Amino acid sequence: MEKGKRKASRDPSGPIFGIACDIRSVRVRRAIRGVLAAVRRHPRDWARLRRRVRAFRLLGSGNASTLGQWIEDPEHVRHLVTQTEGDPRLWARQYSEEYLASGWIELSRRAARFSLPRLVALIAHECGHAVTRAGEFEKREGRGGDSEWASELCADRHAFRWGFERETRANARHRSFAHHAVLPGEMIWLKGVAFTVDRHFYLRRRPAADRPATDAERAGVVDVVEVRPKASP
Repeated sequence: MEKGKRKASRDPSGPIFGIACDIRSVRVRRAIRGVLAAVRRHPRDWARLRRRVRAFRLLGSGNASTLGQWIEDPEHVRHLVTQTEGDPRLWARQYSEEYLASGWIELSRRAARFSLPRLVALIAHECGHAVTRAGEFEKREGRGGDSEWASELCADRHAFRWGFERETRANARHRSFAHHAVLPGEMIWLKGVAFTVDRHFYLRRRPAADRPATDAERAGVVDVVEVRPKASP
């Protein structure tokens, strides 16, 4: 390098593995890079992620309680619906347009203060939402009957597949069980009705574990969760 010339620095808000990213935090970008590197080892998932995720970007300041989210572009969803309705060859994909549309993964500014493992868990989970297919969601919704939990279980399943089980389990204590349900090997009660999650991320009823709901549970104030220890090898 010639004297007096400075080495050009990388753009701190440039793409990561070809996906746009306007987040400048070094810690957050490092976590994104780590997750994407793992997804790249799964070619079908990587191809789907590249098709769907336009960018990683900061979450709007008006959403104080959310740390991260996958959000489809509503205009793209409407475009796909119009396409489907107008072409009989596309009718097979009817009602699954939201699983085909592109969009963004948004992260809160607060996430920059998280530990790297917690950041990785958050990002892997949102990437899991982005690669979820309509079929896998419908199977889990059909078994458990709760669409919100089915969607979250699909996202967690992909995070586990990509090698982020340890980070996801460690991050579980920070999550809302009412929204995320639980992880394999754990049990949750919804108004006294017992459910567990199996190793394939299906919600299973456990009638033998049912119990009377407390007043707080009936009012929706609390969710009771039991974490079962993993069996010894």
